[in-house]
Amino acid sequence: MLSLIAALALSATPCTPLPGMEPVLADPARRIVMLGETHGTTELPSAFADAVCAAAGQGPVVVALEWLPENQAHLDAWLASDGSPAAREALMTAPAWSDRIGRASGAMLRLLEDVRRMRAAGMPVSLLAFDAPATPPAPTDLAREQGMAALVLKAADAQPDARVLVLTGAGHADRTAFTSFGAEVPSMIRHLPAGRVLSLAWIRPGGQVWGCRAPEGGGAAVCGVYDAPVRDEARPRGAGLGAPRPGFDGWFSGGASITASAPAKP
Repeated sequence: MLSLIAALALSATPCTPLPGMEPVLADPARRIVMLGETHGTTELPSAFADAVCAAAGQGPVVVALEWLPENQAHLDAWLASDGSPAAREALMTAPAWSDRIGRASGAMLRLLEDVRRMRAAGMPVSLLAFDAPATPPAPTDLAREQGMAALVLKAADAQPDARVLVLTGAGHADRTAFTSFGAEVPSMIRHLPAGRVLSLAWIRPGGQVWGCRAPEGGGAAVCGVYDAPVRDEARPRGAGLGAPRPGFDGWFSGGASITASAPAKP
């Protein structure tokens, strides 16, 4: 439960805590909280921002995004900026904005603005770029999963009083292993100390996502809006413990359905 002082501080900030985060944040040992999403939606980065808001009401938060470390200086400069057009223009020179699969969407840009506003309002938040490269054409491999985990763990060890909230693809947060697009790979979460991490799965209520998919029969991937099938019963915007499927400790939801968010940089 948030203290009265924390609640008053939050009331003066431009953010709203995600409902249901209290039990997720209740265990002080579980300082790494992974929110496993699907890239390219409007609602999930927004829900993540509200999860950060809830955690920042209790203390420092490292906001970890699935961007390569070469983007870190751009993130630090943005967080320290006034959010002016010039500052945003500088942010948009970060290499990550060339990503077309949803990790550099308009919703992600809004997330970065939300975090900057929290910091400007005095909330103890920082940004971390924690992705690691994989060997093409595989989307991930053992070295990538280990590298991602190492960067998050390094940040957690450097700030032992901080929560590390991680927004990442659901495969990286799934203890049953990363199984998309090929052979099973031990996922990122399996390279983190089990007693220090919680993993939340996104609720899959159907809708649309922005992504890049190869056509049937092979060929170059086509990027655009794709339908997302209904796989879970819709839940209100929020979070909680109690796994919706194997491999996770809890869930988070952006609401009744998801909508696509295209790349922020054309």
